[in-house]
Amino acid sequence: MQTQNQQLLQQITERDDYNIKLVLEGVRARQLWNSLLMEKRVVEREIQQSNVSLDFYNIKSARLSDQKHLLDVTRASDQARESLDALQSKIERSQMTLLELQIETERER
Repeated sequence: MQTQNQQLLQQITERDDYNIKLVLEGVRARQLWNSLLMEKRVVEREIQQSNVSLDFYNIKSARLSDQKHLLDVTRASDQARESLDALQSKIERSQMTLLELQIETERER
């Protein structure tokens, strides 16, 4: 009977050891899971911040592109205005010359 009790006690001890081992493995697995979950959240936050930065730089790039286009249009407009002013001066001079020629022609008649 005592031998049987010792065997049963040995089996209980082995089962207890196995159960403790399982509990410890479960705790380690949960800790690893929590650690991986936290790491995932950190990576997701970094990706979100990167996307915000990318959006900001895309907006800034578009704004710079718009400003460059506006500058190009302004320069072209200034050149066109200068050309128009030069042509208007030329027209005025031509009109004056024409008027002078008409007056001279009238005098000769």
